[in-house]
Amino acid sequence: MKKYSKYTALLMMCLMLVTSLSFTACNDDDFDTNQNRGGISLEVFGPCPVARGGELRFIGSGLDQINSVTIPGCDDITNITVVSGSEIRVTVPQTALPGKVVLNHANGKITTLTDLTFLEPISFAEENTFSPARVKPGQELVINGEYLNLMKEVCFSFVEGLDSANVYKADEGKFIEHTRNVIKVIVPDNAVTGPVGISDAIAEIPNLIWSEVELEVILPAVEKAIDITDAKPGDLITITGTDLDLVRKVVMPNEDEVEFTLTEDGKITFNLPDNASNGAVCVVPGSGVKVAVANIGMVVPTDMTHNCGDGLRAGEELIIKGVNMDMVASMIFPGMTDAVEPELVSATEVKVTVPATAWSGDLTLNLKSGETVILPIVIAHPENVVFAPSPVPGGAELTITGKNLDLIATVVFEGEASVEAKDATAAELKIKVPFTAQTGMVKFILKSGETVEAGELTVDLPTIAYVTEWPAEDEEVKAGNIMKVKVANADKLTAVKVNGVEVQYILNGEYLYINLPMTAGKATKFALMSGEESFEGEFDVIPATEVENVIWQGLFSASWNGMDDLSWGKFDWSTVEVGWKLKAYFTFAEGADYAQMRFGNGSWASLPDADMGYNEGNIDLFTEFPDGVAEITITAAMKEALINEGGLVMTGANYILNKLTLWYENSLETAFYEGSAVVDGWGALQEFAWNDGIIANLISTWKAGQTFRIYYNTLTGDTGKIKIGQGSNWAGLAGTIASPDTNEEGYFDCPAPNGVVAYQLTQEDIDQMVNNNGFILQGNGIEITKLTIE
Repeated sequence: MKKYSKYTALLMMCLMLVTSLSFTACNDDDFDTNQNRGGISLEVFGPCPVARGGELRFIGSGLDQINSVTIPGCDDITNITVVSGSEIRVTVPQTALPGKVVLNHANGKITTLTDLTFLEPISFAEENTFSPARVKPGQELVINGEYLNLMKEVCFSFVEGLDSANVYKADEGKFIEHTRNVIKVIVPDNAVTGPVGISDAIAEIPNLIWSEVELEVILPAVEKAIDITDAKPGDLITITGTDLDLVRKVVMPNEDEVEFTLTEDGKITFNLPDNASNGAVCVVPGSGVKVAVANIGMVVPTDMTHNCGDGLRAGEELIIKGVNMDMVASMIFPGMTDAVEPELVSATEVKVTVPATAWSGDLTLNLKSGETVILPIVIAHPENVVFAPSPVPGGAELTITGKNLDLIATVVFEGEASVEAKDATAAELKIKVPFTAQTGMVKFILKSGETVEAGELTVDLPTIAYVTEWPAEDEEVKAGNIMKVKVANADKLTAVKVNGVEVQYILNGEYLYINLPMTAGKATKFALMSGEESFEGEFDVIPATEVENVIWQGLFSASWNGMDDLSWGKFDWSTVEVGWKLKAYFTFAEGADYAQMRFGNGSWASLPDADMGYNEGNIDLFTEFPDGVAEITITAAMKEALINEGGLVMTGANYILNKLTLWYENSLETAFYEGSAVVDGWGALQEFAWNDGIIANLISTWKAGQTFRIYYNTLTGDTGKIKIGQGSNWAGLAGTIASPDTNEEGYFDCPAPNGVVAYQLTQEDIDQMVNNNGFILQGNGIEITKLTIE
């Protein structure tokens, strides 16, 4: 249907002004009719003159509150079409007379200033309105009536939401005859059964009259939709019916269109596409009305067998034989979510390589039709498992023999204690039983991720001291602090070692408090000694960012004598790194009016770079270090002298030395990539995507709040770009897209000539990388030299 504008200009033909908005209220309150304050007002109405049986429109504000319209000569009209709050419409009764129109609402009424007048009399013929009464699109239609010569448009019914079906007088070859009593037009291709309207086609508010009788528009038809079973892609389908020449489209059950042919004898033929699915096939004429002509039932594979036997291993070929196997498009192995496409498909056979993450269970065959078929399969798993010794003491070595043991990734004992399977062969696996293992079912987590039960095992309790409970995962254990663990057999404990060095500890009942050295860090090794036997464990300690180790402590009163406890082989200066600081803690001698300190070699001469500009390296302590701590930074020349020139001798005057320490910063930044990776032309570094080992052993160990750094060089003098994207789809991590340091796609700027991009990871970022196949680094104009996490 043609759409018309909502408002008209003041110059439009015969649009009537109305009275000011006064009315008789139904109560004592003033009822606001100001449209600018949400009141009721009438601006224009029309058309005028209007045809009896035609549509009369009112435009203003608050008109959705009108409950009836009064036109002289007829009863109040309550059948009101509310287009919006600013427009309503009514149909003019045949008994209507000229005069003023009244709009009634709950609080009063609005009366027009001008009279409503009428066209005389445009109408449809009461009999033989249409000829023929049943017509095909494209055929001629005769409309009979009175004063039809005043009407310039024929409006056919159409499917709502699709194009309107109108024919205008100006449409050459379609508006064939136009007299007072007859309009002859060609029925549009998209017309449907329903009333027909005629209009004067005035642009703003046309005079539009609808027929009281419906015109029947013919559709393509079949006597009965045919049933087609066991259909296959490529099958030729023939549809027999009437008026099939009206068909413009053939639509499959999945809404895909297929090419079709109209035969000379009026039939429709088409071939089923590869993705044909079960359901109704429809033909569609120009009107868009769907007509079901066939019900399709696609064939499925049957009589299937496979070569699994006792179980296939990852990388081996799965062969499935049967009937209609060429219907298989892909398959989903048990334990997996992503579909795998077969390497070979024929009518009788499908071949596919077993993925590393496949389990035993129901294999889902995805058919081209969209249907699925289930086939149970068997994937190899450990068999004939024997434990020796059995029973086994906690902490002892356990030998597992059997079949397919090289498929095991982890051995899980009762109580959730687990051990990684290393150096396993197909027939044998040796592991150390965790001290916290309990008697019960042993389970194997396979490399595919599947968990299988191996058998019952009796575990005897250990007789030595061992840890039964480490600090919780969210508990921060820092180097230099006290770590609390829960132990068993505490009475057997004789010593505690951290990274091979004995440390101080306190036992309080079943809790052990360990004094952690400043050198403790990730994967710190612990040993609880019970005489010659030991319990060994590993725990990630948060390293100290500043480490200060005491290398000498005592009292040395300086009076141009020397403190040589760290000279001539008494301390290994090769363990010192350039950049560390050597600190001397001292107090000033009582009553001294000057104090000097020299950091000397074994011959007492000032160390290179240690003189601070003073003669012979005698540093003025009152000026340089009044707080009692003197420090120098180890240089390469200084380290060489300490190693090759007799170590360190402290000398000077008027100070009392009580401690010497070595201080250094312990960076928590860990490099996991160093090299040269050119990322240009919006390509990507993909080394850390689609790699289960990297995801499990690297990315999944990261925590929210850690800093991801990208070290780079630019390829030109221009600023480069880099994005941290998800491995599976390359989309930027959620946190980077939200970051103020990136654009809307998550790209960071990389200013020339080199630099580092630092980004703090969120938990959502880490989850996206773990669940979406790792990460890629995509960008333009840069060379990546190092990647770190801190």
